Amino acid sequence: MKSSTFLQHLWTVTLATALFFNLSPRKSQTHIVTFVAHGASFNNQAFSCELKWTTTSISKQDRSRFALRIRLRQEFMNYFKVMHGPYRYAASKFLPLLQDKWSDLKALTEGRDFLSSPSFLEIHLGEPCNFACDYCRQDPRNRNMGLRVIPLARPEMFMPRQRVFKLLESAHRLNTRTEIRYSGIIGEPGLHPDLIEILDKTVELGLPFGFTTNGVPLDRPDVLRRLTKAAWVHFSMDGATEETYMKRKHATKGDLEKVLRNERKLADLILETNSKTRIIVSLLLQPKSYYSQGFSEIGMLCGMAREVGADTFEIKMQHYDPRHPERVMAREEVREAYGIIDELGKRYDSRDYRVYPVQSLQEALDKIQPPVAGIIKAKRCWVNRFGLSSTASPLSELQHCCQYAMHTLGIQGNLARNDLVAIWSSSDRLRTFEFDPRRICDVCSPSDLWANNFIQWLLDSADKDNTLLPWIEQHFVKRDLSEKNLRPVST
Repeated sequence: MKSSTFLQHLWTVTLATALFFNLSPRKSQTHIVTFVAHGASFNNQAFSCELKWTTTSISKQDRSRFALRIRLRQEFMNYFKVMHGPYRYAASKFLPLLQDKWSDLKALTEGRDFLSSPSFLEIHLGEPCNFACDYCRQDPRNRNMGLRVIPLARPEMFMPRQRVFKLLESAHRLNTRTEIRYSGIIGEPGLHPDLIEILDKTVELGLPFGFTTNGVPLDRPDVLRRLTKAAWVHFSMDGATEETYMKRKHATKGDLEKVLRNERKLADLILETNSKTRIIVSLLLQPKSYYSQGFSEIGMLCGMAREVGADTFEIKMQHYDPRHPERVMAREEVREAYGIIDELGKRYDSRDYRVYPVQSLQEALDKIQPPVAGIIKAKRCWVNRFGLSSTASPLSELQHCCQYAMHTLGIQGNLARNDLVAIWSSSDRLRTFEFDPRRICDVCSPSDLWANNFIQWLLDSADKDNTLLPWIEQHFVKRDLSEKNLRPVST
């Protein structure tokens, strides 16, 4: 049995036992069971626990309080499982909340001021793309295009190499372990003319990085070799047949095979160099009519990714698009797709190859509704305040998050005029901390949404149970990054 499955069963049995003894009325005594976790580094490794039994007389009010305590700790364990899961952002955006961000989290719950250093920075190297995915790039002259508007009045831009270098050096000054994600809201980072130099600079500074790509421009041995230094390389594929691939991405014949070939080459290089780089292949769920062979392409792509040497197959829901109802999945389609995903998990999911739906079934069902349906629960954009979402655009704007092509919380500074260190503690950035994303944002990325909701849950739960934070700190907080990696930030 996998350790994560064992933990889940053990925790369920423990809670059931606790609830039975603590909620059953007794004339004189009630048995209390307390769950204590030790060494909670449970990334498919050993996980130990012990049950401590005491006997005491408690009141009905105490039983209610204890039942709340058990419920909140179970909810935390559900979050903790995701933090140690296979999602590519778990280590860079989720786990820091229980590591170097923990003191800031406590300050937030206690109403004290703080300024977090960046742990994650997204850099969009350019606007040009070799594809025109029908769910992404929107040309206003063609209403059948995607969510994100492309510029028409000017050439599409790349961020200049020297500005990228300066940005990386500033991120390193703020936190020597800031993880960089190279990606693009409408652009393909692999097209940047100075990509080799940028990757070399990132490695030279010792900054961990990930790379999101459609995979076509990686048909270069010099680029692939440098990507063996990445923490992960994410290939956005979204279709398993050439017909679907060409239709959804406006690709040319042969592009799908080119991407698969580049993935194989990278996997071979990773083995050859003993690299720890993870290869991630993703599929964006859309209505069944968008696949030439229906939802069977989910299974086909899962198998293809495993064959070429990928470590993880990710499945995620598309953002809600009110202008194109034909792109919104029906509830029965979502359930059917998740049934297939569940079967794929049973068949393929293992230590060596993970099948990972980014959203749970309920979260996926929430995604097919308008944003006002309450997907965003956080009262503030906590991920940005904790240094987990800031994004540099190709126009050298420091944006609040990666979804700036839609309505979000706005620009925090101009990297052409000021460096990241100055912007980080500027009034322009700090004022955005008070904005309420529930009233402003059209959308929230899956990783930001998860982290925001976790932080909001922690704030609300700490008010209900004053033992929760000490319990988490005692058993789960690990400051592995240590404060020597963090640079003080002036306020």
